[in-house]
Amino acid sequence: STYGNTELGLRLYRKICDFDVSAYVYRGFWQTPSMRPDSFLTPTRVTAFHPPLSVYGVSAQGSACKGVVSIEAGYYDSRHDEDGDDRIIPNSEARFLVGYQRELAEDTTVGLQYYFEIMEDHAAYTNSLPAGFPAQKEYRDIITIRLERLLEHQTWKLAWMCFYSPADNDFLLQPQVSYKFSDNLAATVGANIF
Repeated sequence: STYGNTELGLRLYRKICDFDVSAYVYRGFWQTPSMRPDSFLTPTRVTAFHPPLSVYGVSAQGSACKGVVSIEAGYYDSRHDEDGDDRIIPNSEARFLVGYQRELAEDTTVGLQYYFEIMEDHAAYTNSLPAGFPAQKEYRDIITIRLERLLEHQTWKLAWMCFYSPADNDFLLQPQVSYKFSDNLAATVGANIF
């Protein structure tokens, strides 16, 4: 292992007006590998690698509106593709997350989240793609809804989660039923509905 392969992260935390506020920085690599072919026209060998990445962000979480509110924003700086025209390396992007969780009644909670990301230099990215290659969208978002109900002294748990992406016009539903036989044994049945 060399210094060039090292990942570093720093998080600063402080309580401000009943909110837990954090600022963070990260210097490392994209976790999903990129693939570089030896030739784009007739590839015979593909090399996987992790492009360099820096992340700068802030987050806050606290009580508000009779529930818990969460806000997070981050900038993903793709250090080896400053202009966004290298089709192999992911472009820099901004990401945002807003969440809210509240107890509707005893043992019944609802959680909502809205996630949004914006790709930087999208025009340069699409211009760099070979003809016929599918392009990633400039804007992507996901709405998440989670409902949870505990029954029978919290031995039964009924949960329902829904992910919906307006940008992709796609969804995933995850219903789930759990039963807790004891502190050490539980059974869960669920489904993924696309």
